[in-house]
Amino acid sequence: MYPLGHVTFACGAVWLGARLLDRVRQGETAQQPVAASAARATPREDATQRSSIADAVDYRLVALGALLPDLIDKPIVWVLFPNPDAGGHHIGHSLFVGLALLLTGLYLLGWRGKAGLALVGAAHLSHVLSDSVTHVPRSLLWPFISLDIPWNGILLRSSNIGAEVLAFAVLLFALRALRTQGHLKRLLYEGRL
Repeated sequence: MYPLGHVTFACGAVWLGARLLDRVRQGETAQQPVAASAARATPREDATQRSSIADAVDYRLVALGALLPDLIDKPIVWVLFPNPDAGGHHIGHSLFVGLALLLTGLYLLGWRGKAGLALVGAAHLSHVLSDSVTHVPRSLLWPFISLDIPWNGILLRSSNIGAEVLAFAVLLFALRALRTQGHLKRLLYEGRL
């Protein structure tokens, strides 16, 4: 995929995941007796239960995470390994980096209540899984299984170009809908839908 495809895929996956988590959370809250949950809940927990996970997502961080593997690996290809045949999948496209970001982000989310790094990690993994698994599976475990630079001769495949055109259309539609609803400035300034 190209950048627009990665951003669209990551934002869509995070949007869907946040809404699913909200539904699960609403189901758990509805099953608890009101008096018992009110007696146990601290003010912070009560406010957390009322807030929506979907409302807390900063899509600017999701977009950054979706582009992060390429932001890490492209300079490596351009500066350290200036081989035109190198596919650009190095350490940034490995599961190691994505899982490290996600697990650290989940720890910070539980400890400090800040979801930023977890969003970056989830979006990073969406990029890696959509890119590497379909094109160069061994890059997922680079450099642990081999120090050879994985090659992917997929830059101009019609499926990549088609995915980018579709991603552009989806983003254009979403931005137009946000503008019509008056939420475009909120997305740009706050990262929220």
